[in-house]
Amino acid sequence: TFLIWKDDHEKAEAFLVRVLRKSLRIDLRLVPRLYQTWGKLDEWESHAARLHLSRGQELLIRDWVSALAEGRELSDFSISW
Repeated sequence: TFLIWKDDHEKAEAFLVRVLRKSLRIDLRLVPRLYQTWGKLDEWESHAARLHLSRGQELLIRDWVSALAEGRELSDFSISW
């Protein structure tokens, strides 16, 4: 969150890649928020391959991306990945 807030998008993405590769628990809503603030929300899927997401995680993030694009809040979904 700090890296996204500081507009250090490349470092934030690299950090997410490392965290998700190790299957550590994080709030996956960081993924769409990162790409939204980076101005690459429409391109998130091309970056998703690097994130090593499960199919379920990818679908959940896709829903959140749609919510952001429509100006809706991101629903809270708690599960351990």
